[in-house]
Amino acid sequence: MRRLFASALSCSASLAALACGDVVKSAMPDAAATPDAPAMRRCDPTKRFGDEAPLGGLGDFELQQSVTFTASELTAYVALAHLPAPGASPDFDIYKATRGSDVAEFSTLIREVGVSTTDTEPDVSISEDGKLMVIARAQAGRDADLYEIDANPDGSFSTVTRADALSTTGLDEGRPSVWGGAQTLYFARYVDDVKLNDLFYAVRSGGEYAAAVEVPGVNSNAYENGAVASASGLELLFNRDDVMYSGVRASTSDPFAVAKLLDDSNTQIAGSIHWLSLDGCRLYYSRATYDNDQLVSSRLFTRSRPR
Repeated sequence: MRRLFASALSCSASLAALACGDVVKSAMPDAAATPDAPAMRRCDPTKRFGDEAPLGGLGDFELQQSVTFTASELTAYVALAHLPAPGASPDFDIYKATRGSDVAEFSTLIREVGVSTTDTEPDVSISEDGKLMVIARAQAGRDADLYEIDANPDGSFSTVTRADALSTTGLDEGRPSVWGGAQTLYFARYVDDVKLNDLFYAVRSGGEYAAAVEVPGVNSNAYENGAVASASGLELLFNRDDVMYSGVRASTSDPFAVAKLLDDSNTQIAGSIHWLSLDGCRLYYSRATYDNDQLVSSRLFTRSRPR
């Protein structure tokens, strides 16, 4: 069975416990039902992103897997690992990173001991207020599933709960992305060997998720894996195979119209999308490097676009 690839790495690489059709089943939740971000001057989604810059201050980890921020972009949660021995799988853990400004390198990096385990946690997403974390976790001999962690009063995380409503026996779920005040969760799910991975979303109410449905206008017979939505819900940045795409629409009841995401050199942007700032200005993503099909590194980057 082809496994969900819930990571920043290319489908040509695999993890031991986690690897790697145009269908519209439901409209997205109406924007009026999902709180938007505070009023701010936002960047124009029709503008292209500029040059990439690496995220600094993440220590000596060769594998920088995913990154997510609270609203200020001063606090991030990152999935990091060292390169494993040949034939072994990376053991990703979740770290909290802080910095003084949204353009500075990270100055502190602390392992989240209440979340990280001897299993691998390759994906992480945090709500804007920092009160809800969602991770992907792969246990030996089991599917990759999504887990929720509510923040403790001191801001730490400790009680990890499997999102049973989103977990499908025999299938992998990963690449979570919390959106809209933690009322909606985007994620990727392995479908079958024809459609491969598709993107889904689920609405959360009272701490429980409704049944997940496909993101309208996005899925195909290719490999959709990972998506982040703008604060308004009118723009969706997502991965199809190894290329980034943008979907835009006039209202949240419409399907997305999809186009490849290009940089200012008219080149397709390659990498795995992880987070979009609330003003739509800064995109964060990762990209892996290989040597003769052997994974060498995976690094996190950011790009900005004009307002």
